[in-house]
Amino acid sequence: MNEFKGKRIGRAATDASDRDELSIFKPRVRDLRINHSIGERSLDIITRYRIITIILLTWIPIFLMSLFEGTAWSPDLDLSFLGDWVVHTRFLVVIPLFLLADRLTDPLLRSTAAQLTEASFVPDESLADYRALARRHTRLAQSHWIDVAIVLLVMAALLYGIRRESVLPAASWQGVPQNNGLEYSLSGWWLYNVGIPIYQFILLKWFWRYFVWCKFLWSVSRMHLNLIAIHPDRTGGLGFIGIAQASFAPFVLGVATLYFAIVGRQIYFENYDLTAFIPEIVALVVLNLGIFLLPLMFFAPQLTRLRVTEIRRYSAFSGEAIRSFDKRWLVDGAKTNSPRLLDSGNVDAVANLGFLFGTVERLKPFPINLATALTITGAALLPILIPIMVIYSPSEIFEVVMAVFV
Repeated sequence: MNEFKGKRIGRAATDASDRDELSIFKPRVRDLRINHSIGERSLDIITRYRIITIILLTWIPIFLMSLFEGTAWSPDLDLSFLGDWVVHTRFLVVIPLFLLADRLTDPLLRSTAAQLTEASFVPDESLADYRALARRHTRLAQSHWIDVAIVLLVMAALLYGIRRESVLPAASWQGVPQNNGLEYSLSGWWLYNVGIPIYQFILLKWFWRYFVWCKFLWSVSRMHLNLIAIHPDRTGGLGFIGIAQASFAPFVLGVATLYFAIVGRQIYFENYDLTAFIPEIVALVVLNLGIFLLPLMFFAPQLTRLRVTEIRRYSAFSGEAIRSFDKRWLVDGAKTNSPRLLDSGNVDAVANLGFLFGTVERLKPFPINLATALTITGAALLPILIPIMVIYSPSEIFEVVMAVFV
């Protein structure tokens, strides 16, 4: 017993360093010339500085330029700067959400990766390979070459005019529509040539790091794992990986918020009906569920093999145990003066065996849970309040709410 406990403590102590092996969304602190150990408080400060810096490079210059041009708030314009909630949403809500999502997501993903070793899912003989795998994916997520590639991609989109805003009113703070496109104002030029490229860089970097996380899950799913068929989560003990996917909800919320802000502007200026966007809204929810839940299916082959193997094993064991029970109590017990059946523990043992077999039989092929799916769906649908507030006045919304609860 002491030998076993010593082994477990040694494994846990060794795995304590694993929490620093995988770091996909953590800022590269070396780029900030910080040489000492980075604590949680330091990371909070870095995140705040990143948010403030982005706002100083995007929203503040546009606001100041619109003041200089007299388009910040003008009754002569159909869409003034302060009335354009899409630009405020993009730079004051969505980008900060993306940066905060980095801060919230990375610790949970690191603890998820560490739990694979701390809970002994990774066999001892595979520990070195697993840690090397985690370090390799961390380097891949934080590669400077990927940053350069994303910058070049954004610049190409800018040069070839791939990214343009949705249809705008004729008189807008962004510029005047011409036959060959939009003739930018000074603030509109900064929006399209500085602000939106920064947003695109952050968005694409987020997608890249999520791709690295999915690649990490794929690589782990190809390893031999010590899964537990009778684990209560009915996913071999991998339920915590499904829960980790819910940490991407802030990113989903950010993307959905910008989408619904654009929808709200189209409803307000182009008299669209919200029902016209129902197919797009459904597609948005389905797409997000697919992006963030499908990687969990990487574990389906291993969990399926586990279920088939363990059902066969538990079936053989159960058959042997039941035959022994039958012989002891229904055959031999009837010929002798054996103790009464109900006074023994055999009935409980058989009942427990049936429970264990049922648990194995209900083993799921992938670690997807309802709570994660609902969290992602809720994050994708919550910003629908934006177009609702465009369509209905606060008093109308209040009346509807009161009608529901009164």
